[in-house]
Amino acid sequence: MSLQVWLPLTGHLNNQGLSNVTVTNNGATVDNNGKIGKCYSFDGTDDRIYANNVSLSNSEMTAACWIKWAQFGNSSNQYPCIISLGYDETTYGTQHQLGIAMWYASPATLHLYANGSELDSGFVPTLNVWYHICFTYKGSVSKLYVNGNLYYTGTNANSPKTKTNLCIGARSASASGAGTAFKYPFNGYLNDVRIYDHALSEKEVKELSKGLILHYPLSAGFGGAENLFRDSYFRADMILGTSNDTSTTLGWYNGAASNHSLANGEDTITLNGSSNIGINFKRLATDINLDTSSYYTISCEAKCTNASAHLDIGLSYCNTSNTWIWRGGTNPQNFTAANTWQKFTLTFKPDADTKYIGYCFTCNCGGNHTLVLRHCKLEKGEVATPWTMNMLDTEMADLATTEYDVSGYNNHGTKNGTLTYSSDSARYAVCSNFNGTDSYIEAEPLPAETKTISVWLKTSWALPPSGIRIAIHDKNSGLAIGWTTSTLITKAGTSNGSTCNSSGKYIANQWNHIVVVKTGDNTRNIYINGELMTTAINNYWGADLNKLDIGIRHYNGGYTGYWDGQLSDFRAYATALSADDIKELYNTAASLANNGTLFAYDFVEV
Repeated sequence: MSLQVWLPLTGHLNNQGLSNVTVTNNGATVDNNGKIGKCYSFDGTDDRIYANNVSLSNSEMTAACWIKWAQFGNSSNQYPCIISLGYDETTYGTQHQLGIAMWYASPATLHLYANGSELDSGFVPTLNVWYHICFTYKGSVSKLYVNGNLYYTGTNANSPKTKTNLCIGARSASASGAGTAFKYPFNGYLNDVRIYDHALSEKEVKELSKGLILHYPLSAGFGGAENLFRDSYFRADMILGTSNDTSTTLGWYNGAASNHSLANGEDTITLNGSSNIGINFKRLATDINLDTSSYYTISCEAKCTNASAHLDIGLSYCNTSNTWIWRGGTNPQNFTAANTWQKFTLTFKPDADTKYIGYCFTCNCGGNHTLVLRHCKLEKGEVATPWTMNMLDTEMADLATTEYDVSGYNNHGTKNGTLTYSSDSARYAVCSNFNGTDSYIEAEPLPAETKTISVWLKTSWALPPSGIRIAIHDKNSGLAIGWTTSTLITKAGTSNGSTCNSSGKYIANQWNHIVVVKTGDNTRNIYINGELMTTAINNYWGADLNKLDIGIRHYNGGYTGYWDGQLSDFRAYATALSADDIKELYNTAASLANNGTLFAYDFVEV
């Protein structure tokens, strides 16, 4: 069960979920004023986005999006439809698997559908206001969440049928989403459409509705935790079976016969005959500071042309006596369908005398077939972290020059100067060290709807000197973290304003959690270590370049105020996080509990 369709709708139509779908646009246009940067606009006449081959369950599912209505409907368009799945032109009206629509009434209310069974949620939105809408279905129970809060629960009379066509911005009785069967067009704006083949929990819906739009772990790796798979080396002596690709390389193959960087990449292997194929790697325990009291997780995503094939993750240890000991692996897990991405994981706790860890991915295909692997990871913890890069990116820059945005919106930053890494970190296995001389990260400006920025920091300064900036947001939204005259500030606009006296809260030589929340046009809340420090009104910031700068102040065409210290876990949200949300961010600083458990608030979608 997982995220099948993820369309950020921020200027492209690349599906970042697991379904192999081709997304087609019929008339929807890109608008610059989205909830998450750009969005798609629908004119209420014939605009729609549609796709086929969406793999779904017939017992539970979820649809979610950010939405802003420009018009609810009129007498000739009574049911403006946001998302529909499962109609086909031969059984119109009986195969509706899932749908969310506005019923034209006074006032207009949001209606939910499952297999033609209609429920009136009673929710009355306001025109030209962004909402996060989430509809879950499980068994016969439908739930509507608005802005992360459960609004309505109802029971559908019919069970949904498994169909595969998806239409966004309209309802269509055509399997292709085109033709005269199209009905009930939507008039408004959409961002971040997601379709799951399971019903999200209330906790997961809450996390999704926060609108995480930028996330730099600052951990030297991807996905929110350091990928210990990187720089593993390939054990050529342990290939099982045969392969047309005799190199059997995975990902960033750098030309050395036994050295691979596997944090990102995709490798296609042609399988011969009925043989198994195994791809094996090993890591020296001391290279990854192996903690034999903690759990680790190996994971990958894979697909095969043979739906009857299965994949197994194997594990072995080499002990200090140089003896390899097989520790078993996953029970071989079948692919649910041909050419469909699935995630495979194995969790383990290493032996106390481990010298090397060896791990392999083994597939039995039963004939001449193609296996594709991607996103291979070895991480500390009992749960694999999500991978949220755009799956259609054709090339990734090197980690030395790029800070990857793992929120899924691909606002990657450029690393400048000398950045090093330290295992002394507030979150994740590693944090970034900024040298106070030339190191900083720069990216495109955050969306104007940005309401919260959050970062962990540590420095030897009792208070940083004036002019230091941890993050400068562009002038349109006006969120910033910095210091002047030894006080923490947040500013926006064209002139100076209020400051926050952080004396006694910000503590030198320890990790501090700093959050700035924009709650109104001229209102900024500043939190330090989970506590609200001040609410500043008419708090303005000088107009810098329209860039996001981390660790530097870009002022009057030049750079000044370099950060000297450590930074970890920089985040930006499209919503104003509540005091409870911020307290949770602070209290769950470490991804891992003492027993290696990953905190549930790290939302794993894929």
